[in-house]
Amino acid sequence: MAYNMQIKTNKDGMAEHIQRVVDMDTYSSAMINTNQLKGRMAAAGYTQRKLANAMGINKNTLNAKVNGTRSFDTKEIVRICELLHIQAAEEKCSIFCQDRPQKMGLI
Repeated sequence: MAYNMQIKTNKDGMAEHIQRVVDMDTYSSAMINTNQLKGRMAAAGYTQRKLANAMGINKNTLNAKVNGTRSFDTKEIVRICELLHIQAAEEKCSIFCQDRPQKMGLI
């Protein structure tokens, strides 16, 4: 089973697509850096409830994804990055593909 990972950046760190197909054996929700994501949420003034509302998903669903019991899909990752103003590919990877960004070809 494959998972499409898209991260949007451009020369200024904002709009170019990078897309890789990753085998599910190399990507899982366990790779989410929960503490870093929660820190970025707090810094941007988002609670899980507020972020879930902005994303149009249930707060309990977001909680499960933030805590690594469910996986984010590509659109959710892109939306979180937009809402939390996460622009640098390295930072996106440090949160969402914590220990395999080079293997995934994302940086």
